[in-house]
Amino acid sequence: MTSFDSEAYKVVDKEVYRLLDGSEHSREGWPSRGIFLEECQHLLPPHVSPLVQNERWNVRQDAEYPVPGFYIVGCRPQEHSITNLSEDDYIQFSTLLRATREEMRKQLGIDRVNIYLEEKIDQSHLHIWLMPLWQDVLDRTGLKPRVCEGNIREYLQLFSFEEEGDRILEYNARMSGALKNRPELMRLGFH
Repeated sequence: MTSFDSEAYKVVDKEVYRLLDGSEHSREGWPSRGIFLEECQHLLPPHVSPLVQNERWNVRQDAEYPVPGFYIVGCRPQEHSITNLSEDDYIQFSTLLRATREEMRKQLGIDRVNIYLEEKIDQSHLHIWLMPLWQDVLDRTGLKPRVCEGNIREYLQLFSFEEEGDRILEYNARMSGALKNRPELMRLGFH
């Protein structure tokens, strides 16, 4: 794990999507990162391939930050708010969210996560972060990542792709196998 370098993140290029492996892709023409990820899977590192999906939902490693076990439960088509979901869509979404969180504990030993739903003003796309709180990192740094303290980005930037890439692939394989074998997800057409 690397130490936080605030200078490296002072300027963010809003014209590109920056991915966890350091690659950058133009934002031009894309309504959101979620739609870019959905439509341009051939451009993505294998670390962010969907672990499980159906026609409406998927789970993947976060595309920007190389934190092992940092999963995004997202809507595949463009959707802006949880309030726009039909009852059936909401049931699928919440079932996938719960199953993912349970398998994070069972398969990866992740005891605590912070869960975030953000309805952005610009480039909004419905997804929920399941950000693991790795105890060894918290102990070493003294950080307590919280929205109100504004230190989430600092926590996320403690992880480097060079050091965590292999572990991300290992965790993704374990999670994908576990999620694909959950009966409630199979019934909802996840594969």
